[in-house]
Amino acid sequence: MKNAVKLGIFVLVIGMNGCSEDSVTQPTVIEEKFVPTLTTVDITGITNTSAMSGGTILGSGSSDVIERGVCYSELPSPNINNSVAKSGAGDGSFVTEITGLTKDKKYYVRAYATTTSGTGYGNEVEFTAFGLESFTFAGKKIYIFPTNSGAGIWGPDDVTAATNTQDGAGNTAKIALIGGAHLANKCADLDAYGHSDWYMPSYEELKALRTAAPDLDGIGENDGSFWSSSENSMESAFSLILILQFHMLLLCLKIRVVSVDVSVRIEH
Repeated sequence: MKNAVKLGIFVLVIGMNGCSEDSVTQPTVIEEKFVPTLTTVDITGITNTSAMSGGTILGSGSSDVIERGVCYSELPSPNINNSVAKSGAGDGSFVTEITGLTKDKKYYVRAYATTTSGTGYGNEVEFTAFGLESFTFAGKKIYIFPTNSGAGIWGPDDVTAATNTQDGAGNTAKIALIGGAHLANKCADLDAYGHSDWYMPSYEELKALRTAAPDLDGIGENDGSFWSSSENSMESAFSLILILQFHMLLLCLKIRVVSVDVSVRIEH
């Protein structure tokens, strides 16, 4: 009987000790997931089929950014399962070209950055694929502002030295220095489509535009008699008729340019 009691106590103690060891909870290590934070830059260089965008990575934790770029879609909140334009890897700022767009379609864009912890997205920006018509002059691509700037006074009565028949941008700068509500100043002050270097075309640029007009979409809306920025004398300047009208108009150009005044701008 005494032997039986001793055995029972022994078993009880072992059992209690075993239970105590099993009940100790080991600490769980939780790995913190930190996806990159970033912003999306404004859209620039918009054409009928492409645009430029990018982002700035603000933080990525302790993980390396293994892929970055922009994602875009015709629907809001695009992600990497939609169309993407990649821009390498690493921290910092980046830019990339979005291609394959459809004219007059609206697109939503977000910058993204991916680490082993996941993918983070920047703020959403939107734009419409709309390109400026262009023509080539003297080896440069010149863009045309889509609407004429109306009728008005060519420039000051004084001689402006804006006599170059090839360089509309140079002529416009000379006229603009004099100031006043003149047609050349409308082009010089124009800030549109992400550019502020519009100018009034020279006489030769205007002739090149007329030659290209049949192949340019919507140029018929600018039909009329247009001023050039090329001064002919103290009292006159060269102009060019696209289709006969009674008012002298302005067309601005950009090199990228468009003015007739048509405004134009040159691509840099």
